[in-house]
Parts: sequence; C-alpha cells; structure tokens
Amino acid sequence: MIDVSGVFYSYKKNIITLKNITKTFEQGKIYGIVGPNGAGKTTLLNVMSGVHTPGAGRILVDSYDIVNDREKSIKKIGLMPDGSFLDPDEKIINQMMHFGSYYDLSIKEARERALSLMNKFGLSEEFSRKSMRNLSLGQRRRVGLTMALLHDPDNILMDEPYNGFDPFGIKMVTDIMLEARNSGKTVIVSSHILKEVQSVADEFVYLENGQLLKSIDIETMSKNIGKIWVKVLNPDDNLLRLLQTFGTVRRINQAYEITTPSDNKVETSEINSALVKENYKVDSIYYEKRTVEDEFFSK
Repeated sequence: MIDVSGVFYSYKKNIITLKNITKTFEQGKIYGIVGPNGAGKTTLLNVMSGVHTPGAGRILVDSYDIVNDREKSIKKIGLMPDGSFLDPDEKIINQMMHFGSYYDLSIKEARERALSLMNKFGLSEEFSRKSMRNLSLGQRRRVGLTMALLHDPDNILMDEPYNGFDPFGIKMVTDIMLEARNSGKTVIVSSHILKEVQSVADEFVYLENGQLLKSIDIETMSKNIGKIWVKVLNPDDNLLRLLQTFGTVRRINQAYEITTPSDNKVETSEINSALVKENYKVDSIYYEKRTVEDEFFSK
C-alpha cells in the first residue's frame, strides 16, 4: 500500500509539478494514472518510488516513510521506468546482480532470479550477457520489467509499460499486472494506451496540471451513462428533433449518437417507445459502454 498525503514537488524553483496530491493506493488493486501530456504522471511515479524527494507532504510505503525510512520503503517498491536506469554499455546480468544487492539479494539469488524473469519475458540467457545498447526497444523494456520485479516487491509502479511491445508483449505485461494484483500487490500504471489499461484496472486516477482532479473505480464508471446509438429504417427531417429531447445528438453515417445528461439516466426503452409512437421503424438501439476517454477527456 502507498499512502500519499499533501505532496508537492517542483523540478525548478517556482515551477510546481505536483500540487497537493493526496491518494491512498491499496493492496490487491490495479490503478491507472491518466491525464494529458505534462500532467505530472511520470513525476508522481518517480516521487512515490523515491527517485525524487517530495518538496512537501508525506508518502508512506507499507507504513515506511519514503524520506525518513528511505532504505526500508524503497525495498517495498519496484519501478519500471519509461526510460532505463541501467548503464548502456555494461552487461545486463552484471548490473542485475549489482542491483539486487540493494535489496539484500545475494549475487547468486540476484543472478538466478534475473535469468528466470528474463526467460519468462522472452529473453534467453544469451541476452543477459549483452549490453542495453545492443537491444531493441522491446528487449530493453523486458529488461526494465525484470529490474522492477527482481526483488519481488509488494508495490509495482509501471510508467508506460506497453511502450515498445507487440500484441504478444502487451498480453504478457497485462498478465503480469493481473498476477501481481491477484497475489495482493499494489500495481500503479501510467499509460496512454487507455484501452489496454481499462481492461485490467480497478480504479483510475486523473491528473491535470499537477493536480489530482478525479478518482473513479471501474465499477462506478461502468454504471455511468455512456452513449446511446439509434438507427431507424425510415429517417426524416423530424427524427433529429425528436432524438434531441433525450440529449445531444450527432448523426454518423446512418446512425444517431445520443449523449445524455450525466444527471438524467435515459432508458433505451423510453427512446424506443417515442420512436414507435411517431411511426419510426427501429432497426437498432443500444448503449455503448462508457470509456476512460468519456469519463476524463470529454468536456
């Protein structure tokens, strides 16, 4: 669990990147951090993982303060950064063994665990003897994932984890998230590939201009009204006016998209009755599931 309370962070003097962030990230859940470019998503992950020190506020990682109990707290966290913290020219396996020493792993334990994880992620032992400079983007991302999971942390932070992966790699990353969540770990993911994250996340946290504007769990979001699609076989000039009584309407090819007011749930049966009453022949009418884009980016 990671508890963030009143956190501020500035890269430069008078330029505040994070503003009074307060949020508890619980065990056994996957969180999606979303927001426009420059919102502070990567910065938040870096502050929570101890890469950056908060300018104000407090971060507790499984009850250990990220500043005052730094050594204990960072052992509870695994970070998969968007870039890489590894030396581009040193052999990967040597760096993994050195990295493992920070987490009280012996050289043998770090080597065995690194090779096991890399093999699980599709990298043979041959790759462990290469340097990062000689790997493709997808291979480097697999090494970054190995680095994050090397010490089997209880809290996993992943910055743009799907970058550089083909569909098989995306499924692999998704499976890792689910496996971690199901074992009681906290998983926090920043990603612009919202469709993939929505398929696994339990809750979304929306950042904008360094502020946490909204947090919503996937169950609540799925209950919120999405769009209603209507198609009739005998449309005329009066159809648009009728549909506009239920919300904002757009015609897209032969179908009509209705966005209903957030405080007014409209049933498809209600629309169907109104159409039949006016002698329209309804071909189809259905709800479209509300997406992360609808929830946070439609303003």
